[in-house]
Amino acid sequence: MQIPPVTDDWGATRLEASELTSAQRAYLSTSDQLIEELRSADTIIIGAPMYNFSISSSLKAWIDQIVRIGKTLGYGPDGPRGLLEAKEVMVITARGGGYEKGTLTEAFDFQAPYLRHVLGFIGLTNVTFIHAENQLREQAAASFDAAEEKMIAALGDQGMRRSPIDERNAI
Repeated sequence: MQIPPVTDDWGATRLEASELTSAQRAYLSTSDQLIEELRSADTIIIGAPMYNFSISSSLKAWIDQIVRIGKTLGYGPDGPRGLLEAKEVMVITARGGGYEKGTLTEAFDFQAPYLRHVLGFIGLTNVTFIHAENQLREQAAASFDAAEEKMIAALGDQGMRRSPIDERNAI
């Protein structure tokens, strides 16, 4: 699915459903569909390659479509409150370098902090990150295997199994 960018037409999200034109309904249909997928899921798995220390434009477009007042986010007397709760989220990242805590490169990781913040903003606070780091270095195979083992352990009974055809496409 091609996820469209948010445009000036996004103002339609502030209207009551009964006030929407057919064009506005069509514009919001992708957002509605993505939000319904999130609501119906118990576990959400996000694949997130790191680009320039952050997330891809396609992942950002998805986030822009799902962060929506009245659907995934509410405002009250205490400020914003996420409306998606009691869901597990697993974010599987692929990174060319290493950004482990305590290293000099940790400060360059805008990917995981951003995702943790924006997901928490809509109520998704049970987030596990599994990083396949150093994918551009000689440690790539070992890092990939370690990430795969963490995914299998995290998924438990839903365990991911390697494909006998091409096990490197598992992430």
